[in-house]
Formats: sequence, C-alpha cells, structure tokens
Amino acid sequence: MIWFGSGNGANSLRVLRELVLPGTLVQIIVGLRNSLTYGWRALVASEMIVSVKRLGTMTMEAIQWYQTATVMTGMITIGLICLLLNRLLIRF
Repeated sequence: MIWFGSGNGANSLRVLRELVLPGTLVQIIVGLRNSLTYGWRALVASEMIVSVKRLGTMTMEAIQWYQTATVMTGMITIGLICLLLNRLLIRF
C-alpha cells in the first residue's frame, strides 16, 4: 500500500496520514486501553501493599476485620473507576 501511494505521487506525509495511520489506529487504541488497565491494576496492588490510607488499604483492612460491606464498596469503587477511565479513553 505504501508503494502504491508513493507510486501515485503522494509524499511521505500524505502516505503516513492517509494510509499508515488509519491502518494502525485500532492497534494504538487497543494498546492504550491495555496499558491503562494494567497501570490501574498495578496502582491498586501497590496501594494495597504500601500502608497508605486510601482505597486499596481500606479494602485490605476491611478484609482482615470481616467487614463485608466495606470490602464490597471498595471492590465496586475500584471497578467503577477502572470502567470510567476505560470509557473516557474510548470517548476521546
């Protein structure tokens, strides 16, 4: 395809903009979604390990004290934040 565009008189910027970028855009968006998901997972996991009074630590302490409502609230909140970040990435 690149040879076809170049052979028909398109310069390299036009080939990049009209042929290469649309073909790779799907993979770029999938990579961004995956990196966002793994980054969020690493953030929550590191927060659970390090004792900072935030959402992950609150959930871990609630597990130790058998506070089921707090555990469920923490899990739902973590899931909703991940879903919100995912939807914001798709929207923009």
